[in-house]
Amino acid sequence: MAQYQVSVDGEVLQQLSVRDDGVARLAEHVLNQILEAQATEQLRAKPYERSEERQGYRNGHQDRPLNTRVGRIVLSVPRLRNGEFSRTSSAATSGASRRSSWRWWRWW
Repeated sequence: MAQYQVSVDGEVLQQLSVRDDGVARLAEHVLNQILEAQATEQLRAKPYERSEERQGYRNGHQDRPLNTRVGRIVLSVPRLRNGEFSRTSSAATSGASRRSSWRWWRWW
């Protein structure tokens, strides 16, 4: 299992007690950081980083709304130029399992 370091702003923490959707904003913040970390892991380079290990390039983000028990959140899913962003930590995942993992995000 991959481990990611997530940071939470003080503003997001304040929203937990002030706003009704504070938990949803916290979940959105954390999940978007994890998606960014997975894209960095798959590309083997941070945004704007030049390295010989780089496996591709970023091509923006695609917003995906998601209804959860704590409220509606919007995931900012990274887009890669090769079109093969996978939310698994292994870049060696087959195309079939990539497609099935994407279906999981659609109905979740």
